[in-house]
Amino acid sequence: MTPEFTPAERNAVRMADLTFAALASPVRPRDDSEFSWNADEEAKWAPLIRLLGCAAMHNFMYMGECGDLVLYKHVLNRRYLNIDRKTGQTYRHTSGVIPSGYEPIAHDEALEYVHEGVAR
Repeated sequence: MTPEFTPAERNAVRMADLTFAALASPVRPRDDSEFSWNADEEAKWAPLIRLLGCAAMHNFMYMGECGDLVLYKHVLNRRYLNIDRKTGQTYRHTSGVIPSGYEPIAHDEALEYVHEGVAR
């Protein structure tokens, strides 16, 4: 199931992509034609957008998936934010303490962890 975004959300994501690309690259693109937003990109970013909004996207890197969990890493402190794509539940990696390796935690606790040492 592909998540549906409003035109305003799509535009915010597009602008975040352009801003990040311009800041990260020493060579600025002449236009935004090389940046596109497709169904795969929507599926990757939907859990993060639903939790934090489009404006926070530039602070994270998409790192992959583990089952239904989508894994994002903060660009400054390298801490992970793990979100269930179906439920929006946040998880903490437990380094094998429990069989799945992840345990559910409250959103506030996950956000406090991932933003530790970084101004919001």
